[in-house]
Amino acid sequence: MIWKIPSHLMPSPTSMVQPDTFDELEDPFASNLNTPEMSDPFEGYNRFMFDFNQGFYDNLMKPVVTEYRDFVNEDIRIGIANIFDNAMAPLKLVSSFLQGDFDKTGRVIGRTIINTTIGLGGMIVKIFVLRSLIFLIMRWHLLN
Repeated sequence: MIWKIPSHLMPSPTSMVQPDTFDELEDPFASNLNTPEMSDPFEGYNRFMFDFNQGFYDNLMKPVVTEYRDFVNEDIRIGIANIFDNAMAPLKLVSSFLQGDFDKTGRVIGRTIINTTIGLGGMIVKIFVLRSLIFLIMRWHLLN
């Protein structure tokens, strides 16, 4: 058995005709007023800054970041990221205090204290382990 869609549910042939150009498209939310087109007075500056930022990223930052990622151990990178995150704690503290969120203020203080003491201790332990591993490898290499 073949199912047939009733003709009153099918779109009409004229509703399926697409406009030839972009300008022929009709915007149902457009205003009926004739408003002049506004130009951007900062367009030249914006284009200059975009090109500068793109060149800065492509020619300087991307190679530096790629070498940093390839050279520095992931645990050390995480530790460095945590240090910078911990450095933002005073800003988070003031922000939560000014918002009247005293629970969050207490959590920020507690997290900062724990991250500074235990987190720094964890970084120091990792550095000493890495240092002793390097000395062990150098000693083994010199003995052989």
